[in-house]
Amino acid sequence: MTEEEVEQSILAIGTEILTIEATLSELKVAVNILLNHAATQMRPNDPMDALKTLRTLQKKALESDPHAQEIKNAQELIKALQELRKRGGGPVGKS
Repeated sequence: MTEEEVEQSILAIGTEILTIEATLSELKVAVNILLNHAATQMRPNDPMDALKTLRTLQKKALESDPHAQEIKNAQELIKALQELRKRGGGPVGKS
């Protein structure tokens, strides 16, 4: 694989990561809307307390996911790639 092919692959992966990040952001917004709606339905007089309960339940569900460590590792990798991108670096040096 030539350096140019590697760079093109990295660019393609970067584009895919950006697309995934945008989709993930949309999903997070949708989940927050649904949580707020559910909290209002659960306890109309104290939706903030209901929201706390739902967030605790959500956290426990995520922690019990057998793939939680894989997800955490992927998130750490994405953060590392974002930091690398911010610094203008990459695994392939400029010639």
